[in-house]
Amino acid sequence: MSRFVKRSPSQLLKLASTEWFTPLLNPEVYKPLKPRWREEVWSGSEGSLFAASIPDWLSAPQASYAAAKALIEELAGSMKGISKVLVKPDASVSAGPFLSGRLEIIARERGVSEHADLQALAAQPALLAGVVDALLETGVDEIDIAVDSPWFDPLRLAYELGYARALADPKYEGRVFFVNLYEGQELEHLSIKWAEGYDPGFFTRVEPPRALFEERYDLVLVVSPAKTHALTIYSLLLKTFSAWRKPQTRWHMLGTPLKLFDREYASKVLDVDIPSHRSFEVVPAGDRTILSNGFASSAPLPTCVEEGELLAVSDPHTGPASLAPLLLSMGYYIIRYISAYATVADELESSGTKIAGLVSGIVAMEGEGPLLYGERRFGGFAVAGTSTLAVEAFALDAMMGTGQRGFEGAVLRVNRRFISKYITDEELEEEVEMEAADPWTLRLAEELVREERDPTRYTLYVIGFDGRGGVRAPWDLRLGPPFKLPKHVYVPPRTLAKCIYTEGVLFRRALSQVDKGVSIPLYGMLGA
Repeated sequence: MSRFVKRSPSQLLKLASTEWFTPLLNPEVYKPLKPRWREEVWSGSEGSLFAASIPDWLSAPQASYAAAKALIEELAGSMKGISKVLVKPDASVSAGPFLSGRLEIIARERGVSEHADLQALAAQPALLAGVVDALLETGVDEIDIAVDSPWFDPLRLAYELGYARALADPKYEGRVFFVNLYEGQELEHLSIKWAEGYDPGFFTRVEPPRALFEERYDLVLVVSPAKTHALTIYSLLLKTFSAWRKPQTRWHMLGTPLKLFDREYASKVLDVDIPSHRSFEVVPAGDRTILSNGFASSAPLPTCVEEGELLAVSDPHTGPASLAPLLLSMGYYIIRYISAYATVADELESSGTKIAGLVSGIVAMEGEGPLLYGERRFGGFAVAGTSTLAVEAFALDAMMGTGQRGFEGAVLRVNRRFISKYITDEELEEEVEMEAADPWTLRLAEELVREERDPTRYTLYVIGFDGRGGVRAPWDLRLGPPFKLPKHVYVPPRTLAKCIYTEGVLFRRALSQVDKGVSIPLYGMLGA
C-alpha cells in the first residue's frame, strides 16, 4: 500500500540549508480574535458558505490567522467524522528567487515581501496556522500538508514560505506533517473527464500519486489566496488542486494542438467553412515550432507530445508570445485544469474523502499574476465551504463584482472590448458575449464537478471582525475597488478558433506579439 513520506516541522527545519531563503515571520501574533458579529445573510438549500469581513486597521498576519481559524471552525463544525486531513495550500514559489539581483526592484514594486505573511505569491503561513489550529481543536488527529511545485524543491518551499517555522511549536509534533506529493511515488493513470464542446486537445490523462487515495483521508482542504492569473484569468481552489502530472511534463497542460492550425482539420472540427486563403504554415524548428499566416510569424514555440500529437506552448512568462497561440493556450489550460480537478475529486469522493476549500482575499493578487507578474492587493475578505465550486464563484464575485453585477459583469466588459476590436459577425458576437454573461469556466466546472455553482443557493454566514455590517452581496466584503483583471479574452478555445479563422482582422493579427508584462524564464519551467 502506498504512503507519503512524511516529515514533521522540526524535521523540516533540520533539513534547512544556508542557501535557503529565510523569510520574516511573527507567529506570536497568530491569536484568535472574537468576531464582533455573525449574520445569516441569505438562506439556501445546497449547504453553507462561511465568509469573513476584515477591517483595514487589522494587520494582515493577525487577520489571516483569525479569519482562517474562525472559518474552519465553522466549516469543521458542519462536518462529522473528520480525523485525518490533507491540507493543500497554493504553494509553488516563495519570495526567495525574486528578492535578489536584478529582479528585486521589480519584485518590491509588485509587493513581493520578505515577510511571509505579506506576500501574495502563495498561501501565507498565518492562513495555514489558522487552518491547522482550527482542525486540531475540533478533534482532527493527523494533518498532512501537501507542498508541490513544477520549478522548485517542495520541501525547500515549505521552509522558504515560513510554513515549518509557523508550525514549529511542540504541540504540532506527531500530529502535523509535510509531504512532497511526488516524492518516490507510484502513480495512478486516470482518464481525464471531459464535457461536450470543451475538447481538452489530446491531453487525456492525469497521473496523481497513488498515496493520495491509499492514505484514506477523511477530508482534503484546499487553501488559496485570491489571485488573478495571466493564463487562466483567476487561480483559486480548482487550479490549486489540479496539477496532477509529474513536474517534468506539467507544462504540457498549456499546449495548443498544432492540428488546429491545419485549415482542413480546423474546418471539420469547428464545423465552419474556412476560406482557402486563411491558412497557417507550421514550420518545425528542432524541439520548437514556428507558425506563419502570410502576415506574421510567431516566435519559436516549445513543442511537446500528447497521445502522439504535437502541442505548442505559448507562455508570456517565459518568452515572446503571439496572440492566437497564447489565447488558445489559455483556453486549453483552463479546460484541462478544471477537468483534472474533477477527475481526481471524483476518485477521492468515491472512496469517501470529502473536499472543501478556503479562499483568502486578505493578502491577494491582482493584474497579470501569478508570481511577481501580478500586484499585491489587500482585499479584506475570506470565504470557506464544502463546495469548492461555490466558494470559488463567491470569491470571484467578491474580487470583481460591483453595483448589481458580479464576476460575469467584469468578464463581459473584457469580451465586449475584444468584440469591438475584432468581431463583425453578429452570431459570433452573441456567442462571445454569452460565454461571459453565463461564465463558461464556472459552467464547465459545474458540469464536471457536479456541484451547484450559484452561491445564492447556499446559506451564507458572514463573520465580522469590524463594525461595517450591511453585507448583501459578496463584493460588499471587499476593501477598495474591484480587482484588476489580466489582459485576456474570456472564451473557450473552440469559440476563439472560430473567431480567428472567420474574422479577417483577427486572422491578420493572429501572430502579432503580445505584451503581458515581465518575462522571467524560471529554471525548469518548461520541464527537465
